[in-house]
Order: sequence, then structure tokens, then C-alpha cells
Amino acid sequence: MIVNLVLNVWNFVCAIVGSFAMEKLGRKGMLLGASVAMTFFLVLMAILGALYGDGSNVSSSYGTVAIMFLFLGFYSFAWTPLTFVYPVEILNYGPRAKGIAVGQMACYAFGFVNQYTTPIAIDNIGWRYYAINASWNRVICALIWKWFVDTKRLTLEETDELFDGIIHSNGVFVGGGRNVLTKDITVNEREIDVGKM
Repeated sequence: MIVNLVLNVWNFVCAIVGSFAMEKLGRKGMLLGASVAMTFFLVLMAILGALYGDGSNVSSSYGTVAIMFLFLGFYSFAWTPLTFVYPVEILNYGPRAKGIAVGQMACYAFGFVNQYTTPIAIDNIGWRYYAINASWNRVICALIWKWFVDTKRLTLEETDELFDGIIHSNGVFVGGGRNVLTKDITVNEREIDVGKM
């Protein structure tokens, strides 16, 4: 019970630190780095489970708990904040709300299934469960490396331009080291002078 309490506090702290670090480290770098580290820790857990899964080595049990803390720390550092931030940034205005809804539904569905199947899987296949997850994480790392784009220091309009080649907004935006002021914009049917903003 104490380990679970400390683990939740640890995850919370790592998620807060990751939320502040994402603008410095970049989205793609954070996700890729955390996923590679998580894969490494899963491999270590599989090795410890294969060698000492019977509980004969107390040091191995403590090591497994420490590795679990590191694994979940990296997950909380990158995946917890970016699960909410990254889809908002990469989806343009039209499908953004639906994309976020579908993405969150998928996350909660996988989380629900994982919550109830992990204990059953560990009971039935033991250390192999960690090896299977490590293999799956390798696929995730490849997908991040190949197709994810970094949106660090980009506004939503600049990200839109990155994906579509055009900006779907005529608003004012500043970012990426360049200041862009577009034509006067209309808000609530009255003209706002961009120069006065």
C-alpha cells in the first residue's frame, strides 16, 4: 500500500516536470526518449523475472520495484502530458474536437483493458508479458521516429502549415522565431486594427 501511494506521488511529480519540460525538449524527442527508456526497463524486468521470478532473490525483488518506478516515471514524464497536448497541436481546426475525443476514448479503453488483463497475463505467462510489451514498444519507437513531427515552439497555425502547406487561419500569430501579422481580422462583426494589438 505504501509503495502504491509513493508511486502515485512519483508519477504526479514526473508528469508535472514533463509538462514544463516539453517546450524545451520538444514533443518528438520526449516521446522517443521516454519510449526507448521504457523499452529498456521492460527488458530488464523480463530478465529479472526469468531469472528470479520465483522470489528466491530479495535483491531482485527490490530491483524490480525500482525498475517499475523508473519505467512509470518515464511514462509519466512524457506520455501523460503529451497524450493531451500533442493531438491538439497536430490536428487542424476542423477535426480537432473529434480527433481528441476519439484519441481519449482509445486511451481510456486501452487503459481499462490493461488494468484488468495485466494481472491475469502476469499470472499466466510471467516474465514473457514484459518481453511482449518490450517488443511492442520497439514498434512504437519506430513509429515515433518515422512519422511523428516536432511541434516545439510552433503555433497552431504554423503546425497547420507544416502538415497542409497552407495556413487555415487569417489571425495574428507569433512563433517559431518569426513574427507574422496578417490582414485585419474580424471578431463579432467589428474590425480590429492589427497594429493596435
